[in-house]
Amino acid sequence: MNRTSSNDALGIVDATLREYADRGVFRNLQRSGGTRGGAEFHFAWLYDQPFSMTYNPQRNSLALIDLLPNVERDSMMHKELKEFLKRRGDAALPEHRRVDPARGVVTSRTRSGVVSIEMALQGEDYEYATRKLIQVVHETFLFLNEYWAEYMWKSFQLTME
Repeated sequence: MNRTSSNDALGIVDATLREYADRGVFRNLQRSGGTRGGAEFHFAWLYDQPFSMTYNPQRNSLALIDLLPNVERDSMMHKELKEFLKRRGDAALPEHRRVDPARGVVTSRTRSGVVSIEMALQGEDYEYATRKLIQVVHETFLFLNEYWAEYMWKSFQLTME
C-alpha cells in the first residue's frame, strides 16, 4: 500500500490553497507550522474576514477553526447548522455540491460558543478534502445569509440587504 507521507499531504493542502490565492479567492495566504507535523493556514476570504485552516495528520483532518462566533450550543441555529452540515453527504445533492462520505465526513465542533467545521478524510485525497471543505464553508455562509441574516449582520458586521 502506497501511503501519502505527512509532508506530501501538507504539500498538497498547501498547493490547493495557493491555487485559490493565485485566482484571487483568498488574500494574504500564509502558512505557519503546526504541532506534530501539522500546519495552520491563515487568509482573508468571505467578507474579507480572517480565516484559519488547520491540517492535522494525526486525525487525518482539515478544519476551519473558530469560524462562527456567538453560536449558542443547542440553539435553533446551532441545530439547523449541524443538520445542514450532515446533509452535505446526502446522495440527493448534485455531485458537485456533495461530499462523498467514502472520501470525507464534515462535522462541526463548538467550544465556548465558537463553531469550527472539520473534514475528516476517509482516505488520502487531500486535494479533494481541501476543495470540499472550502466549498462546504462557502455554502454554509450562503445558508446563514439566507436563513440567519441577523446573525450574519451582528457577527460579521454585514448589511441586511
